[in-house]
Amino acid sequence: MTLDHNPTVNLLPAAGNPATYSEWRLGDNGNQGSMVVMRNGAVNFSAHSYLLVGIANGYSAFNQLGGTVTCPKDNATTSFNASPGALSLQYRMNRADCFGIYNLNGGTLTTGAIFSGDGTSGLSQNNAYLNFHGGTLSPAANEANFVRTTITGTQAALAAPQLIAYSEGAVIDTASFDITIKPPLKSPSGSGVPSGDYPLAEADQGSGYRATPLVLVVRDGTDTSGVCATAIANMVDDGTGNGTFRIASINIVNPGLNNTAL
Repeated sequence: MTLDHNPTVNLLPAAGNPATYSEWRLGDNGNQGSMVVMRNGAVNFSAHSYLLVGIANGYSAFNQLGGTVTCPKDNATTSFNASPGALSLQYRMNRADCFGIYNLNGGTLTTGAIFSGDGTSGLSQNNAYLNFHGGTLSPAANEANFVRTTITGTQAALAAPQLIAYSEGAVIDTASFDITIKPPLKSPSGSGVPSGDYPLAEADQGSGYRATPLVLVVRDGTDTSGVCATAIANMVDDGTGNGTFRIASINIVNPGLNNTAL
């Protein structure tokens, strides 16, 4: 399916019943996946509607090259059908052949939250991906757990949608809302500095910091193709009794591309 020539698609609740929800499902077609290519225009969901990519099995992808996709809000519950105004990826995570992929190549995706899983199935393989290729992700409301899964228990940490930042970059416009994105930004397979904490040697930790410093990750003079990673400093008390801090480690939050070491 291709959306072109500036179309406008509105998913609305049932007439006369604003509490009902509507859904756009990609991949609920027997043993086949589904694909959408959106070049421009607008897709507008109501507050009681949502976009679901990858519901049964097969490879399902929503490719946004431009325009706007707007899921206006989320009611902050963890129940799947009770969480409208959201983007849901890979509904059945107990199926290794179920892929739910959103490629944000251009335009703006505005959503109340980003989910994976149906809350009842076990995790077979995490094939829920939001791939950043230069488009803009924006929240629709304040959300302390903006990217999450409905899978619970010991597998929950492995089931959240994977955020992959390609060379075009990941652009996140908070639109004055307060959100927290817990899963790390990852690089494509085989590229980038691995995400996570990198402890500093004692001699490099410093002391006397009264605030968290800015961390700059730069390429060496021989690297002409890499994209710089992004990091934050993890601060701890420096033991001087002055209420100041030292840098215990740095945390890579965006691994960049074509980097092999820190």
